[in-house]
Amino acid sequence: MTTLELSHVYKRVTSPVERAILSDISLRIEPGDFACIRGKSGAGKSTLLNILGLLDSSFEGDYLLDGRSVSEMSVREFGEARAQIFGFIFQSFHLFPDRSVLENVLLGNLYVASSPTQRQQKALDALAFVGLEERAHQLVSTLSGGEQQRIAIARAMLKDAPIVILDEATAYIDPENEAVIQRAVAQLIAGKTVIIIAHRLSTITDADTIFLIADGTVAASGTHTQLLSDCTEYRSMWQAHISAKDGDAND
Repeated sequence: MTTLELSHVYKRVTSPVERAILSDISLRIEPGDFACIRGKSGAGKSTLLNILGLLDSSFEGDYLLDGRSVSEMSVREFGEARAQIFGFIFQSFHLFPDRSVLENVLLGNLYVASSPTQRQQKALDALAFVGLEERAHQLVSTLSGGEQQRIAIARAMLKDAPIVILDEATAYIDPENEAVIQRAVAQLIAGKTVIIIAHRLSTITDADTIFLIADGTVAASGTHTQLLSDCTEYRSMWQAHISAKDGDAND
């Protein structure tokens, strides 16, 4: 298992106007942690997720994997670390149109085809709603957002990486797929380190650590209970969430 640590990480964007997306991020995620990233739109949550997952190396400051700085890695080592350590589920999911559904799912996981584990077989079983040999270009126009997410989750389950990074998988999903996806995600993250951007506050109440991002830095961190007690901004978010739920119940 791998410990992740960011130390004074800074990330700027130069177009159209130079500004800092992240100005001073320091955090530590221990093996097996369920860590959540929360913040307002534009706070830099996705940028932070990309840095943590080694999808973005254009930052200043230091990033340590088990005590080793990623800046000391060769290009090959950097790529191998990303491929071996991390599994990803993002809201935007690309299907290669000239490949079958099965080939899309097996990308980067071709060894699975000959001897799938029980966990990996469950991933393939989750795709029973679609023909595995069908070409993606035949399906793109007919797959719902939820069905595409199920393919993305199956790909991550097959990879079986020790760290799972996701932009909350059920935030914008059609109701008929939500329960299926929640079960699949539960299977995917069992026993792993999880880093999630949480759009729904109800998702993160059991998190080991919630990192609240504001003004390009970690404005507060702690458990749900700790932040409710100590962080005014988080408490306001939670109260708004509860009020919205109450309003839905009264409709």
